Amino acid sequence: MPRSTANLWSRAIAVGIVLVACHGCKAPHAAVSYKSPQEVFDAANSSVEKKDYQGFCQCLTADTQDQMAGFLVLGPLSLEKMMMALPPQPSAIEAISRIDKVFQQHGVDTGKIDLEALGKFPQKTPAEKSEEVKRLAAGIKDKPAFISDMILAMESNAKSQGNFIQSRLPFGNSRLEDLKIEGDSATGTAVDKTNGQKTPVTFSKVNEGWLISRQLDHF
Repeated sequence: MPRSTANLWSRAIAVGIVLVACHGCKAPHAAVSYKSPQEVFDAANSSVEKKDYQGFCQCLTADTQDQMAGFLVLGPLSLEKMMMALPPQPSAIEAISRIDKVFQQHGVDTGKIDLEALGKFPQKTPAEKSEEVKRLAAGIKDKPAFISDMILAMESNAKSQGNFIQSRLPFGNSRLEDLKIEGDSATGTAVDKTNGQKTPVTFSKVNEGWLISRQLDHF
């Protein structure tokens, strides 16, 4: 893949998080209840280290999954719009095909999405952005599977040998410090074991179990 195309995919991956080649080939993860913030943090770390992105999603609140899935609709669609303006390249056509396959597998009708309106996304308020990404993800029934499929497709397109989540969120090679629990919420600091970088992490208690929650501006 030409360097310019690979760079475009890297940019799209950043949009998706700033956040399976075959959906349904394996059974979905069962719902898990984590007894403490530390336990769910450790589970997220382990899942990311193994590139088990569905397992990682099971560590997130439903609202966080919605936002992450929405960004992973927004990012690839924005990228496709940019690539359509470039001279056709076989590698680009193949890359778009992988992304479109994931959309089709998960019932995302891209023909009904206003790409011009999405171009104004950076200028929207945080509240408007949150509603927009949730709307984009509303029709996706299995968000953990979609998130996993799209991440793996984009990693393939970018020819990435790294870890999508680990390079953008504080999981996979970190420890939890300064944990403070107040009722049904908790905060802590994820410290990267390699470079010592510190990142705030928030947790929410849901149905007697703990999950990781992240706000829109953390992606």
